[in-house]
Amino acid sequence: MNVSIVSNVEADHCTETVATEETVAPLLPPPRKRTRWDEATSFAPESRDHHDLPENGQEALASLNGREGRVPAETAALPEAVRGWCRTATDETFARRALSKGVAPEHTLRALLQFKNAADASERKAALRVLTTSLEHKRQADAVFGALIDLWQHDDWKASALLALERALPRLVAAAGQQIKPYASALLEVAILGRMDAAPKIPEPFTSRSAKRSAVASAADTVHERALDIHSPACIAFIKTLSEHAGLAVMIQAIRPWFESPDNQVRQHSARIIALLACIWGFGTLEALLESMLRSQRYGPLPRETAALALCSIALMDGPSVRAHLPTLVRMAQRALVDPEPLVKLAGARAVSALAATASLSEAVLLEPLRAPLWDGVRLYRDRTLTAFLAAAVAIISSMDDRERAYQACSLLTPTMQAMRSTCPVRILEQLLELGQFPPELLMSQVLPEFHEMCFIKPERAVLQTASHHGGRRRLARVAALLAEDLGAAAVLTDQALRCLSDPSVSPAVGSLALETTRHVLAATDGGYDLSPADDQRLVQGLLQWLQAPAPTPYHTIVSIAESLGERLVPWLETLGHLAMARLQSPNGSTRTEAARLVSLLVPIWSRFGQVEVLGRLGTVLAACYSEVYPEALARLLEALATILDALATELQPRHVPFAEILSRLTLVLRNPAEEVQAAAVYLVMVIARHAGRSIPDTAWLRVAPEMRDTLGAQRRRVRYRAVEAYGWVARVLGRIETLVGPLLSVLQQSDRSMRIAAAVALAIAAAQDLGSVLPLLLDAYVTEEDKHVQTGVIKAIGFLCSFTGAMKRVWDPVQVYAVTRLLESALVERYETHRQVACETVGHFALALVDQGYEEALVHLLDHVWPNYIALGAEVSDSHLTHAVEFAVRALGVALGAGVLHQYLAQGLFHPAKAVRGLYWPVQRWLGDYFGGMSGSSSCLFALAGPECPEACL
Repeated sequence: MNVSIVSNVEADHCTETVATEETVAPLLPPPRKRTRWDEATSFAPESRDHHDLPENGQEALASLNGREGRVPAETAALPEAVRGWCRTATDETFARRALSKGVAPEHTLRALLQFKNAADASERKAALRVLTTSLEHKRQADAVFGALIDLWQHDDWKASALLALERALPRLVAAAGQQIKPYASALLEVAILGRMDAAPKIPEPFTSRSAKRSAVASAADTVHERALDIHSPACIAFIKTLSEHAGLAVMIQAIRPWFESPDNQVRQHSARIIALLACIWGFGTLEALLESMLRSQRYGPLPRETAALALCSIALMDGPSVRAHLPTLVRMAQRALVDPEPLVKLAGARAVSALAATASLSEAVLLEPLRAPLWDGVRLYRDRTLTAFLAAAVAIISSMDDRERAYQACSLLTPTMQAMRSTCPVRILEQLLELGQFPPELLMSQVLPEFHEMCFIKPERAVLQTASHHGGRRRLARVAALLAEDLGAAAVLTDQALRCLSDPSVSPAVGSLALETTRHVLAATDGGYDLSPADDQRLVQGLLQWLQAPAPTPYHTIVSIAESLGERLVPWLETLGHLAMARLQSPNGSTRTEAARLVSLLVPIWSRFGQVEVLGRLGTVLAACYSEVYPEALARLLEALATILDALATELQPRHVPFAEILSRLTLVLRNPAEEVQAAAVYLVMVIARHAGRSIPDTAWLRVAPEMRDTLGAQRRRVRYRAVEAYGWVARVLGRIETLVGPLLSVLQQSDRSMRIAAAVALAIAAAQDLGSVLPLLLDAYVTEEDKHVQTGVIKAIGFLCSFTGAMKRVWDPVQVYAVTRLLESALVERYETHRQVACETVGHFALALVDQGYEEALVHLLDHVWPNYIALGAEVSDSHLTHAVEFAVRALGVALGAGVLHQYLAQGLFHPAKAVRGLYWPVQRWLGDYFGGMSGSSSCLFALAGPECPEACL
């Protein structure tokens, strides 16, 4: 429906009509005088307020919300169907009161309670079907929404039930249709604010309310935890559906009392809803409303602030679409900037920032009217208002030319440094340093001394608050790095900054800031080689002091600094080794964990500078870690040991490293149920197999291989990937690889599906190493074993093998190709759907592995067996996995054989009289046209046919 807003605002602000009524519905706030936006939102006469509730709907909502006085609940027994879904005394009280007042029938109450207290999703779906049926066919919106609003306000909702209700609200509103209009206001108040009394009672004089505003805002949180997240997609879908069925007039009348709410969060929610309505209905329909709100004087600055917040939300949410209305938005934002109230100025500056980010370079000239009030505000204001004006000014100058940008950035540098002491707008300072090209003298005289004083000498409270968070600390360090690019590392890493690294008296936030600053400065200056030897010594002493601090320690930052120092760190590498060894032997588990992480990070540095003795001593300590009781610590210790062995293998001969002894102790570690330990253990096995596989007897590998097989079916993908790579190395170093196949085939008989898949992957890995020895054993197992699990596992193993080796362009032997073809032919004619599904997936991988190898005859033979399975999809096939497998096989065979061969199978059904048959053939035909570019082979005459979705017969 098209709703137009006609602005008939008089120039005289004093002539306003008072809307009074004899009776007011119990849910409504007291009557209030009409305002400018009330007149500007005089919509179509069919729009209804809460006064237009049906009579039974008014009684229902009033009785359920207790506005007619507290009526004691009836003591009559509840029906068994309703009582069965009551979990708390509040549910029983609600059900008794609703039944005694006749608010909702029994089946509606039972469905609502079932939806609230259901244990699984299927029960909630059944309850939702009952509610939607009541709304669509029985027209019982009064009963459903009246009871739902009251039930929603109870405090015993679970998080899962609230999430399900958030997702179900759009369906309920859509099912109600036009019936939702009387309940739009109540639904918004409960859904967005979490309670019913959102509308503030407006006293006579505004000055009396201004004194109470802070007390009202701090008394309790206005938005309850029952409220939905207004930024979530489900809540946005609910607001969109509600506005489509209730209309724009009803939505604005519902949120109208929120505009002057003393609670800031309520006003922000109203601005967000206005922005959503602008995205749905178009900005032009809400232009008159926003103009009226910005001109409002009766209720103080709060409606004007709400309008400015709405402008900011509109620019952020619907940026590209509002470019056509950019002059109007700029005019509104300019009015907010020159408003006498600081709250409106603050919101207007944020709106300008959003508009400047939305405007393109060609539209930057439209923002010229905003420059004068912005620069005036930068000179006049302080604290957070100054920060907002600075952010808007920086957003505007980013679209200027280089000369003008440099000049304006220099003018903004001084107020930005003033704001750093109060609100610490480090993001603005970072943007200024990136945009402007400042002379080094200016940075050295105005920026760098104040930056050091605020951060390291006399830290300001705002700087400490910013440095306590990782994001703010990183931005401050980024500012220091930008300064170091122009002035050098020695100018930024002064004595005060380096003292904060090792001085225990400084606060942890300042110490972390100094560490992060050092890291960014050394990275920006390629190591900071302009530092003096004394500065290097103080820096390394600060790092050693940080390494002795209790866990957790920022090891990644410390190692990054160590890598940047390079050769200057060599005199202290032995000290780092002793420190790491002492922490590895600490009785504290977290300390050992952090020490192992440090060793893993420092091993490349020790290896680069030839510190083999340090690595050997650390390896000796780590080799005795198998008795570690904490899984996380054990995993870190094993990873550190693997890193050291990997480094020592490049420096020493394999016989000088006890690889066999370490491998023999890993059998029990691989049985650890912790997946992080399994990932570290298989990585250690892979390192041993890669460097010393041939020097270890096969018996040792055969003892480890069954334990590694279980890790192939781990839940975490990282563990599975590591296990696959490690198992491949084990299979590669074994002298007789067929010794692995027998135990793996026996695993295929187990009932655990994850174990069968792991065994199939292991068989594929073994076959990839020596296909001539493993493939005959797989074919023999498929023929001789009658167990379907074994046969399916063999087919999966061949599919995994083709998937592994397809990208490597492995050359297949003709005997192997035709043997696999005969096996797949037998599998494609099985009666079990699961068997055919696995066979079709394997056919697809097999066809892609044989592309351009000259085995088209075997592939056409497989296509003859796959095509009947594809035709069978036209019948009622309930298994979607089979559908995807068959479609994958058909398309893979089309890639391997070409468009001409596949089109011979398609030509018979493209113009079939039956719609179901054509629906099978045309998707493949469209895919051929998309994949082969529209012209290829003998079917080029039909590739131009895109075909309708379900084309009619054309014979």
